[in-house]
Amino acid sequence: MLVACAAAAILAASQPVSAQSQIEGSWALTLLSPEGTFDIPLTITHQGDSLIARIPTGEVFFTGYETSTGVEFFWPLVYQGTDLPTTLTGSFRDGTWSGTADFGGMAEGSWTARRAPAPTAPPSNE
Repeated sequence: MLVACAAAAILAASQPVSAQSQIEGSWALTLLSPEGTFDIPLTITHQGDSLIARIPTGEVFFTGYETSTGVEFFWPLVYQGTDLPTTLTGSFRDGTWSGTADFGGMAEGSWTARRAPAPTAPPSNE
């Protein structure tokens, strides 16, 4: 469970998003935590002043907001029965989001996120 939660958080980091298109969309998030490396597909949208990151099932994985230097995302991770509020902080450079993950002050990690490739249409039978 730590892996899934941590991966969601990673996608959070970004630069101030004055142009919503810079952060909105599909992302391939890679989270490095003390529990291992996790690859998580995410979709990020704006909802008012908040940023919402969802996994493919549509479930909200984490929420966040823009900062003066990027973005921060938060999720209420529970690891082995212990609350581990996790924060992902990062910035955008050369088409990639990257930053740090703080697992409730008990562990640290890092993350990167790149635009996910657009789904391809199935071949036509014509």
